[in-house]
Amino acid sequence: ASSESVFFFLDAHWGKYWPLRDELRQILRLERCIVCIDDFFVPGKSDPSKPHGDFGFDAYQGTVLDWAYVRDAFEDRRVKVAYPARSNRDGRGWVLIFSGYSEEELAKLDWGQLFSLDAGDPVHCRPTKLHPLAFLDTRNLVKRIVPLGLLRSTLRLYQRLM
Repeated sequence: ASSESVFFFLDAHWGKYWPLRDELRQILRLERCIVCIDDFFVPGKSDPSKPHGDFGFDAYQGTVLDWAYVRDAFEDRRVKVAYPARSNRDGRGWVLIFSGYSEEELAKLDWGQLFSLDAGDPVHCRPTKLHPLAFLDTRNLVKRIVPLGLLRSTLRLYQRLM
């Protein structure tokens, strides 16, 4: 195994195209890597009715950004999935995925503020269902109703005025 490691930070996107799975497909051409995905559903911490609450997460067209959504990209790979004990400074969830590392290498890490689940653990393998109240969330309503181009134009105009 190569001793070279590459770290990737992936942030969710807003719009009609969600490139996350395409990005993972390219990243996983490497023998080993560490992938951090922001705006990720954290089992036992995120609330399916509050995507913008503490441990907030993204969802696209009703699909929650969770381990069930990306899991098959890591099939046939040795992975360790670690979640934060605390949300990030924006109150969002995230995940660290270690791919291609041995148990011995991973045992050397300080897991202090993280908790780990086995890649096949049912706790995070079943797709998360959005609670109906999640669709009433103001940010989700704006995303669905207001065209992205209009929001960008309005933001540019606002920035010019300020």
